[in-house]
Amino acid sequence: MASTVPEFCRRILLNLLPKILLTRLAGWAADQKWPRWFLRPFLRAFTRIYRIQLEESSKSIEDFGNFTEFFTRPLQPDIRPLDPDPNASISPVDGIIGKSGSIQDQTLFQAKGQKYTLEELIPDSQLSSLFKNGHYLTIYLSPRHYHRVHSPVSGAVRSLFYLPGTLYPVNPPSIACVPRLFARNERLLTHIESPLWGPVAVLMVGALIVGRIRVTYEHFATPFRKGGELLRHYEQSPFLERGAELGRFELGSTVILLWGDPNVDLQPLDEGTDIFLGKPIAKIASRKEEQNL
Repeated sequence: MASTVPEFCRRILLNLLPKILLTRLAGWAADQKWPRWFLRPFLRAFTRIYRIQLEESSKSIEDFGNFTEFFTRPLQPDIRPLDPDPNASISPVDGIIGKSGSIQDQTLFQAKGQKYTLEELIPDSQLSSLFKNGHYLTIYLSPRHYHRVHSPVSGAVRSLFYLPGTLYPVNPPSIACVPRLFARNERLLTHIESPLWGPVAVLMVGALIVGRIRVTYEHFATPFRKGGELLRHYEQSPFLERGAELGRFELGSTVILLWGDPNVDLQPLDEGTDIFLGKPIAKIASRKEEQNL
């Protein structure tokens, strides 16, 4: 009984927090051009506290005009080489491995004892049906990580799906105690159609203090202020090469990857371990190889 009290209290506190207001204020503060005598010591302190590997960035602290620029800093060229196997789907981000597996009975796991359905995550039956027999992988981006998101495969962007929602934190304690958290938070899905992989989705989940989520294949950023859900199909689909930048978080959050092909073979990835952009996360036989069998 005693072990459930902290979790219950945490859930109550998270529900009472003015999550969206706090996040919008944080986003505003991150965009401000603060005086350099304040900004530079703040960024140095943030770097030390979160053990950020700033030497991997192509910019130094002196180059950043605000916190958003610092948080979305680019990496040095070639510091994250892509796996050379063309039949490998790569990690689109630096982060920490979360739950993964096959999607059975429309169910995905968030944490031990917590699950959610594919239709809750993607409330569009035509789009969600593409992944009902597929696989998923969750990757958490902490404040210390690189926060640009890249394409895990080569393919054409068929649609963008924006879903408004709340902004619970997405750290491990929160996902362990908030039911269906990923299906309740604001999120932005990019649907890629790959000649090799079939349908692939990169779902960027918003969170507390995440000011915005952006995509780079068009001018779109959250929060979408003109209404509710937005599902945009592309007649002339932008093409993304494997490893090309797809979007970015303006503060940390979570990426959920979905593959629609049931023959995808997820690589053995231990939950709670680090993964880096460009590392292999799934394999599949090429279509040509399958046809020759």
